[in-house]
Amino acid sequence: MTGVIRICRLLLLGLFLAQLAACGFHLRGNTVDTPNRLTALTLKGDNRYDNIAADIQQLAHQYGVATDSNDALWSLTIVDEDLQQQRISATQSVTNDEFLLKLTVHYRLEYQGQPLEPQSLSREMLFQDDQDTSASKDNEQQLIVQELRQQLAEQLWRQIQIIAANPPECNDEAESPAAR
Repeated sequence: MTGVIRICRLLLLGLFLAQLAACGFHLRGNTVDTPNRLTALTLKGDNRYDNIAADIQQLAHQYGVATDSNDALWSLTIVDEDLQQQRISATQSVTNDEFLLKLTVHYRLEYQGQPLEPQSLSREMLFQDDQDTSASKDNEQQLIVQELRQQLAEQLWRQIQIIAANPPECNDEAESPAAR
């Protein structure tokens, strides 16, 4: 009896999936090429060889986007990277302090040579500084900063892909807000 019920459920599931496929339903993913898909990105500026730029370059290569193209529609300038460290708590023995590490990257995108508004992204993480184990604290802090850079690079990469899929209207003949 349970075998018959199982077969009926499988047949109903198969019928349901066949109807979904017939009406054009498809799961979204990165395999579908869109007309505005990012294919090339130029890294510009003094900081194009820094750590976060290297992470962006690695992500671009991972997604098949050329970064050494001179005729790319999109360019990215890493303007600056700012690391702030703020003490948020301390114990009475002053051997264990807790800090908030905040990494901010300032960048600018250009589309067909037209600069878009400069943007900033930030990520934060807690860091405990135990003076009794001072030999490992610098290494741990560097690992945290490296992880923050990687998270920022991934977040920046997602933003670049979204903006590239919806490029801005670059009409030089458009009426400026001051002329209205």
